[in-house]
Amino acid sequence: MEAYSNSTRMICKATRGSIVSMHRLHYTNVQIARELGISKPTVTRWVKRYQRKRNLETRPRRGRPRCTTPQHDENIKSTLENNPSSNFPQY
Repeated sequence: MEAYSNSTRMICKATRGSIVSMHRLHYTNVQIARELGISKPTVTRWVKRYQRKRNLETRPRRGRPRCTTPQHDENIKSTLENNPSSNFPQY
């Protein structure tokens, strides 16, 4: 699940779904923002994006693509948890 990020304040998919659902129930953007604890511009952005594209996906991010897959990440994490001595040396 996506989480909140300090710099970009990324909104998780469940919150995006709540925004759209509340909008369909005729809540105002201000009411939605107050209820969910997010800004009105964020609510407005997601409502408009949903109306245009009919989905709640985020746009691709800029920057270098990942080198590992989520499965690789899990394997690395599992290896380090199960074999602490294989970790980097402690200084």
